[in-house]
Amino acid sequence: MFNCGVRFGEVLNFPIKALLISPDILSEDTSLEDAQEALSHACGVAINMMIDLNIPHNILVTDEGMTVFVIPRKFDMLIEKVPFYTSFESLCGFVKYKTSQSFAQASEDETCQLMSEKVSLPATCSPSPPLSFSPSCQAQEPTSPVMTASPSEATCWNT
Repeated sequence: MFNCGVRFGEVLNFPIKALLISPDILSEDTSLEDAQEALSHACGVAINMMIDLNIPHNILVTDEGMTVFVIPRKFDMLIEKVPFYTSFESLCGFVKYKTSQSFAQASEDETCQLMSEKVSLPATCSPSPPLSFSPSCQAQEPTSPVMTASPSEATCWNT
């Protein structure tokens, strides 16, 4: 088994909701292998839950594989008409418009609002304080503040 906890965070101040997962390396005794195993296990649990619930999502891996963003979203066919493509790049902030006229008329505020309302999944539960989970799945108080980040410079997979 592995000797490393995992931190769960939320991307703040971004129109698309995303779950951020990374290993919680507490000491120099924690090996890179333990951190990677703990991260992959936690990601597998979160992603399998989304698959079981039939929630479309994207996965963004950054920081040399040590940070994973899981981005739940609506099904493409359920997204009402928006002037931009709802591809993975758009979810991460590199918005591609369908026409040059749409681009010329677009504003950042309007695009963020459309992404938040029409593409991102709505929040379905009230927020609770972040918890860190050890490999034994016992809840612990967080050892570091909630992580915030923006998805950039990453490898991406669509699921």
